[in-house]
Amino acid sequence: MFESGHSTAGTGLGLAIVQRIVDAHGWDITAGESVQRGARFEVHGEAKPVTPFENG
Repeated sequence: MFESGHSTAGTGLGLAIVQRIVDAHGWDITAGESVQRGARFEVHGEAKPVTPFENG
């Protein structure tokens, strides 16, 4: 479901983009069913400090 082109109605890019962001940060993502029977996505990982951009 996290691969490009996987879709039931749309472009199939949304979750592929999410997967790339998750991978870039070294996190993990899982998909499951929520209590209300909808989709549930959980992202797990350690927050990393952001290096501020220096203009100069």
